[in-house]
Amino acid sequence: MNKKYLVAISALLLILLISLSYNFRLSNIKNRVYLPPSSVLVQPDMGTAIVSGSWIPQEYSSYSFFLPKDITTTDIFCDKSVGTCTETRVILGYMDYAYGTEKYSLFGHIFEYQIREWTDEYLKATLDGGGRIFDLTINFKNKSATIVVSDSQSNPTASPGTQTAILGK
Repeated sequence: MNKKYLVAISALLLILLISLSYNFRLSNIKNRVYLPPSSVLVQPDMGTAIVSGSWIPQEYSSYSFFLPKDITTTDIFCDKSVGTCTETRVILGYMDYAYGTEKYSLFGHIFEYQIREWTDEYLKATLDGGGRIFDLTINFKNKSATIVVSDSQSNPTASPGTQTAILGK
């Protein structure tokens, strides 16, 4: 067999094996991530609410704040006396770099919401920043949380859409 032909076939097989291994690792990374169960704990006598879980987007579009391949985990601490909810969110996000290299990266964010309303049944808080408005609702009765993300109308590139995510896992 021609030596050049054998080298070309060997190179193609090596590229195929590397590609399959790389794609296998990408497709299985989500299977190796363990997310905390969702929970909502309210302590009315202390005026606090603690929420943990993962944000699960209800839809995707070109506008989406949460991307389809992202994995999130969040912890939210609300203090009625201070009037804020502080969210610590970690995202295992899928990045598509300019040269076609696809990788997952870990991002950490801290959000501070201003509490607008706190009743025996729920609390509502808002964060207005970064050209987006984040509306957080924590329902004490059914132990759930929802976040609605929309573009601020003061944002010159505002999109008409909104995106909703629920606390889950």
